[in-house]
Amino acid sequence: MNRIVRRPAVLAGSLGLAGGLALSTLPASATTLSSVAWGAAATGPAVIHPVALATPQHTPVVAGHAKYPNFLATGPIVDWASRTTSHSLVNSPRVNLAAFGAPAGTTVSASKITSGCRASGDNAFRGASIFGGSMDGTQLPVHPELNTVLVIRNRAGDPIGSVTLNWQGDMGGHLMVIAIYVTLGPEILELAASQCGKTVE
Repeated sequence: MNRIVRRPAVLAGSLGLAGGLALSTLPASATTLSSVAWGAAATGPAVIHPVALATPQHTPVVAGHAKYPNFLATGPIVDWASRTTSHSLVNSPRVNLAAFGAPAGTTVSASKITSGCRASGDNAFRGASIFGGSMDGTQLPVHPELNTVLVIRNRAGDPIGSVTLNWQGDMGGHLMVIAIYVTLGPEILELAASQCGKTVE
């Protein structure tokens, strides 16, 4: 059964979720930086501190994988950041959505995902790509539109969470791009996150 429902994202309603996640999991010194990137981070019952956290002073950063038993597994992660640009690459991510209430066997996976954000004057160039991606048997777009939301439903058909592709919004006054952003019950997960130096007015 296809349990994915596509709908436009209501961005204003989702900003606090991702903003709260990153600001609470990042080191205090990193929250004031204009450009940072990390491969995976999570809050909720499963806590994952930012993996491969890159800053302009500490870049590039490579991690062999990110893993949380029965929930998240990835391959190698490469992140880098400069004063105005950040980029995240996560290989072979696989998220078991059933760990937090989705029907058994419901997963999000891809061969590779990326996000990037670059500030140039008054402009910012940002986006995300998902290669070989699927959710619950449905193929994901390689270049998803801004804030593409896939609704996660339980077996009764009730919405219990969402997966947002190419999430973009404000992060402490800067632009943020997250390739895959999951909210499911009390759990919040970010995969391939890039923040750039463009200040949001």
